[in-house]
Amino acid sequence: MKFVAFLLCLLVSMAFAQSDSLAQPSSAPSSFKEELQKPSQTELLRRARNALLEAIKKNDRQRAGEALDYLKDKVKDGASLTIAEEFAADMEIGRYDDGIRLFAEDMRRLFDSTYKETREEGYEADDALNGYISDKYRNISRGRTDSLVSVVAASDVDQENKDLFAALMYVGLSFGDTACAREFVARAKHYVGHYPYTEHSRYLRENLIPSIESHLETTVKVMKDPWTFKYYSGGLGVFVGKWAGFIAGTDVLESSMKFSIMFEASLQIWRISANFLYTSGLLTYVKYIEKGAYPDETADEAYGLNFGYTLYDSRFLKVEPFLGFGTYDFLAIDEQWNWRCGECSSNVVSLGANVDLRLFVSRPSEILGISKAFIVRLKYMAQFGNFYDDCSSSKKTYDEGFIVNTFGLSLGVYLW
Repeated sequence: MKFVAFLLCLLVSMAFAQSDSLAQPSSAPSSFKEELQKPSQTELLRRARNALLEAIKKNDRQRAGEALDYLKDKVKDGASLTIAEEFAADMEIGRYDDGIRLFAEDMRRLFDSTYKETREEGYEADDALNGYISDKYRNISRGRTDSLVSVVAASDVDQENKDLFAALMYVGLSFGDTACAREFVARAKHYVGHYPYTEHSRYLRENLIPSIESHLETTVKVMKDPWTFKYYSGGLGVFVGKWAGFIAGTDVLESSMKFSIMFEASLQIWRISANFLYTSGLLTYVKYIEKGAYPDETADEAYGLNFGYTLYDSRFLKVEPFLGFGTYDFLAIDEQWNWRCGECSSNVVSLGANVDLRLFVSRPSEILGISKAFIVRLKYMAQFGNFYDDCSSSKKTYDEGFIVNTFGLSLGVYLW
């Protein structure tokens, strides 16, 4: 009987020992599985951003605040949280003081040259939270701006922050909306007047207010006259036309008109222009000697470069006196004398004026954009030269000054 009891005890002890030995190895895999299921830092930050977005949508300000604080604390560890996202989250959950402070500091970073940035900003993530912020706070409309300003004005934020926020919110809209520009200037001047010694008053007073006032003045001028900043500016054009004229100031030469042509290319920078001019059409002869008309008689030609100065400029009219130099070729005299002595020509000094009538001008797409213009150009030009020749059949030497008077009418295309 004792032997049977001993066997039973031995079997029971062996069974327990075997169960312990089987259970011992299974503890390691269980611990390993728990380690694999533990979320990574990246996953925790992603969950925090999702939690922030869901809390904002549900207007759960407490939970949103916890998620926002967690992300702010983890920026140094690589959390994605931009200044724009933090500002938007602050405004959504009613932390207006924090949002205004952050927004104002960001404006200082942009417009205050003395500002030294110390805040660490997270990178921008392409996720649902970023998309929500982009849709609601970037490219913000005038209506949305007015709404935010009204919400802050009705809150318990201190009056200085209310006035600062009300001014800064209109900065981004001021360069495309004259009403917003006026709103900003009025509110910014109010803030500077009431809080002249704050860190924000200085860059508002020295940078932003003068800049937007100047832009507003420019915009108003352009609205009244889209071409106001084109007057006395540059351009490029070509002109083709007809002219009539005669030679004067000499007892030796006489002239008559043949088929005439005038070509001019113009380049202007501010008030100064350079104009290359070609004319042909005047027949000039030596009086009394060897005068005769040849069937193939050739008209004189003149080349010149004239430098103009815009004396008056407006939407429809431009007046430009000019002074230049060039060459006048007496081709008719060369033909009259049968080209016995080669070409007869003279250097000339040109003096005159252009009067441009703008028939049509396209509206520029921007303040300094290009306009296309169709122009009628009226020209008077006097060319002063000296006729010298000793090759006539009478062996007489001619040395006498002359003036070619030119009256031109041209049509031109101009890139203004």
